[in-house]
Amino acid sequence: MRLPFVFALLLATRLPVAAQAAPAVSLPVVAPALAADTIAAIHRLFAAKRKMCAYVAGGTAMVAGVGAVTALSQPAPDTGGGNGFGFGAPGFDERPINALGFVVVGAAVVGLELLTLGGWGQREEARVIMAYQQHQLSRRISRRLKPVCFRP
Repeated sequence: MRLPFVFALLLATRLPVAAQAAPAVSLPVVAPALAADTIAAIHRLFAAKRKMCAYVAGGTAMVAGVGAVTALSQPAPDTGGGNGFGFGAPGFDERPINALGFVVVGAAVVGLELLTLGGWGQREEARVIMAYQQHQLSRRISRRLKPVCFRP
């Protein structure tokens, strides 16, 4: 007895919802000059971000390389003294470990910077331009489009 009553109640509550039609949404038409200007600004933004990420990654790799070479070119430690815990022990050379530390940390940071660079790649740029042409530009991009991007 309950099942037909529940089914009838569900049907009765669904009918008014199905009868309502969604209002037609008209998208604003963007003038071609404004569209071309914004697309050029998006191109400039992505080119600047790619250039900046490449400079930062290159600079970090250079600093890590110079640090590793500097660590290896230090004079050999003296063979006396030491605390008996491995580091600083007589005859223990810690220069390769220091150089390896520079290389590992530098490679990790450069890897993260290259991942950031991937977020500003040409595929992402094409996706953002398609989204702009469909009037769905993300807030991430619209916040980064500064007046300097619109200058030729």
